[in-house]
Amino acid sequence: MQGYADKKSEAKRPVASWPRARIEEGLKRAFKSILVIGEDDDHTVYDVADRAFRFVVALVHVGGPKAGVTEVGFLARFVGFRPTDRVLRKLNGELHLADAFIEEGDLYVLAKIAVRKKFSDNKFALILGAWKRDMSFALQALNQASAAPADYAADMLGFEPAAIAGRTGAFCKAYFWRNEPQILCPGCEGRGRRGFLARACDDCEGRGFIDPTR
Repeated sequence: MQGYADKKSEAKRPVASWPRARIEEGLKRAFKSILVIGEDDDHTVYDVADRAFRFVVALVHVGGPKAGVTEVGFLARFVGFRPTDRVLRKLNGELHLADAFIEEGDLYVLAKIAVRKKFSDNKFALILGAWKRDMSFALQALNQASAAPADYAADMLGFEPAAIAGRTGAFCKAYFWRNEPQILCPGCEGRGRRGFLARACDDCEGRGFIDPTR
């Protein structure tokens, strides 16, 4: 049984967090543009544009928007695209960081990262690289499964920024609750490969990310 002293020291242990400014710098380096479209005491939501797609990034704060970030979420919505169950299963088998699902006729691609260690530009770049790869898999799947090209839908945010600005917390709760956040695999440090021969990491099966509850 855990003693009182252990519980007391655990309660005092600081919550791991990342600086918001460093996250924004990483996003600006990796993508064409970022714009804050919603903010409250617990969340900041960004409209992020790459050359081929747009998506939402949501930050969960501890202690206000100027304090540290405990979770980072990525969400893309493809309005009017509903791939078959077979295509969706295949897509989810290819995704490293995200999960894809259908809701009310639209395809969503969602990923969440829980902060566990000190911020590192290189590790954050690995996360952003994994998200970019997952988005490329999603676009490829949609283009193969649909008569209409996905490029136009990918260039749209899929959400109304004004609605997010007025209900940032509600938006995050509605769209980011579906899956548990991932963490960088400690065995391969997010690379998905180990050793000189770059064999697939057994801990994460080559994905680079694991469920922290495992």
